[in-house]
This record gives sequence, structure tokens and C-alpha cells, in this order.
Amino acid sequence: FGTIYPGMPKESDILGVADVKGVKIGMVGMSYPDEKRDYKRLAERIRKLKEEMGCQLVICSMHWGREEHMTTILKTQFSFARKLIDAGADVIWGHHPHVLQPVFFYKGKPVMFSTGNFIFGTMGEVNPATGIFQLHYDVSGDAPVLTEMSVVPCETGKRGDYRPFELTEEKARQTCWGYMINKKKVAQMDNLPASFGLTGRVLISEDGQLMDIETSKEFAE
Repeated sequence: FGTIYPGMPKESDILGVADVKGVKIGMVGMSYPDEKRDYKRLAERIRKLKEEMGCQLVICSMHWGREEHMTTILKTQFSFARKLIDAGADVIWGHHPHVLQPVFFYKGKPVMFSTGNFIFGTMGEVNPATGIFQLHYDVSGDAPVLTEMSVVPCETGKRGDYRPFELTEEKARQTCWGYMINKKKVAQMDNLPASFGLTGRVLISEDGQLMDIETSKEFAE
């Protein structure tokens, strides 16, 4: 899983499928992807998962970006993510930098460029912030509809087995959430609202818009 080069010695052209609560979820991955070289390969497998294998959601796993850079997201990654969602992907899940990077949405679908360092703790002095990313879907209709994203803020342990642990002190939790909010506008992409830095949650409307929720009593309920 993760290196689509048919006929090559390191080929691993595997598609994952999981049935969760009656929803068939497809998974496809690529290591060190290049948009010009690999887009068609990925797009064809996304199509296969949806049209031939009946998947209602497709997660695209991308091992990309620059190691240890918390804010450096390459321009090519933005364009590649948009093209993959246009091709049918519902979630872009990125990794390789080993640190948290800002999260964006495109057409109401999440693009997580790098989700931190959850099981690999021997990277030296990198920022230990990471998290458990949770996507909540309404499955009452004909197709799953994303309604919320939330993140359980964590840090990777510094010794022993490097197990991550959930942050409990509110200031530390908000600092972790803050790493995921981008401060500058990126063309065609939606930034997480400022309220995400206080709650670790963002709601998505029926038309794919991110809702700037406040920490009010009504929201808490």
C-alpha cells in the first residue's frame, strides 16, 4: 500500500476497503507523490474504488511534504490536493513532515497535509504536538455527509516507547489546536475558523461551508 508503480521491484499497488456501520470506505496511498507523474494513477484508483468497488467514501493517503517543517506546505501540494478531491477523494490524509501542519478544506472536504508524529517518536527535537483526527458523517441519507471535524490534542512521549498522550491542560490543548489554523488565505481553500483554536471542533454546513462556532452555552449543548 502506498507506491503505485506497476511492474517495478517495489510495487505495492494495494487498495484498502473497510465496511464501517454500513458505509464502505476505500483507501489508496502514495509515497512521495509527484502531481505530473502520479495524478492519473491515483485518479484511476479513486474511480475504481467508487465506481467498481462501491465505496461511498475514499481516503487518499499522501506521504509528501518536507520533514520537520510545521508551516511549509508546497504550492504543488495544494494543487495536487484539489485535483484529487475533484477526482472523487473525500479525505486527503498527509504525513511525512512528522509535525502538525495547518488543515484546510476544499469543497467541504478536509485536507490534512500533515497530522503529526503519532507512532514514530525518534525524530529528535521536533515539535511533539499531534492528535486524533475525527470526522463525523451523517449517514441517514443516500450518501454520507460530513458534518464535523474534531481533533483530540496529543503529544508524543519523549522517551521509552514514545507513546502519544492526550493533553489535559486547557492552554496546552488550545496551543495544539492553534497549529492547525492557517493565518493566510490560500486560493480556493478554506482555513479553519478561529473558534477551532478554542474548541478543536469545526462544523460543516450542508453546502460545505465551515461554520465559525462560538464557545457558547448553546454550542456546548
